[in-house]
Amino acid sequence: MGLYNKLKEVDNKLIKMFVDDINMSSQSIPIRYLSVFCRVAGASELSYVIQKIFLNDVTDPKVLVVGLHGGRDYWMSVSRGWDVHGMDINEYDFPNTTVANAEERWPYDDKCFDVIIMGEVLEHLFFDKEALQEAGRVIKPGGKLIVTVPFLDSNDEFHVRMHDQKTIVHLLKFSGFSVVDMVERPGIYFKPMLNYVNSFLSVLVFLVFRVNLYYRLVPLYGKIEYYFGKKKILRGFSKMFAGVNYGGNILAVKSNISSDYIKENKHKFKE
Repeated sequence: MGLYNKLKEVDNKLIKMFVDDINMSSQSIPIRYLSVFCRVAGASELSYVIQKIFLNDVTDPKVLVVGLHGGRDYWMSVSRGWDVHGMDINEYDFPNTTVANAEERWPYDDKCFDVIIMGEVLEHLFFDKEALQEAGRVIKPGGKLIVTVPFLDSNDEFHVRMHDQKTIVHLLKFSGFSVVDMVERPGIYFKPMLNYVNSFLSVLVFLVFRVNLYYRLVPLYGKIEYYFGKKKILRGFSKMFAGVNYGGNILAVKSNISSDYIKENKHKFKE
């Protein structure tokens, strides 16, 4: 245990160095959440995609994170120095968080957030359209909505919705949003064991060469995730890995086009 704790201490030091050096502030993040920025399978690479691709032109936004499980999106936003608020059905010891049901009226004023992040939330909601309409109410004109959902996943006993690439776009459309971009996942197929390999290699390289390997690894994972996540040719292959974080990361904005799904269904079935 002594050796393990020593290696863990070095690994935490490397993670803190990395987080501080990419214009984040590790001081504002509890140590137990720091590793999320260097861990794969939905953590480091998704944070990279969200920050570099979806939020690359955002300056000092007011952000609402809906669904705080694990703290990934919340602490990623805090680390950028943004004004972050959180909402979850459970109580968390995170600053500026509120306990509320996303399917009911959100406890915020109209048009008060620049960015709303709903990570792995919609598949848990019966009233998903109502939740998205609330997002549309509290988001500012020109604001960005980031939604992540699993695709074709009904394994979780709490999932009451199952989406694919098309249905999530339809749901957003009929809830008042239009999709600007989508990055599927996983672009690369990570297993949790890879995190142990990453940590071991990073510590070893640092002890031998005094080089922090996370500077190379994390951006690389994000770039690979984005590149392959945009390649349609891999979608059929991705379905084979539905149990390995298969899903989509979607960027949407408020739509100026009114879409009525009742009217469209009436028209379709009257043909």
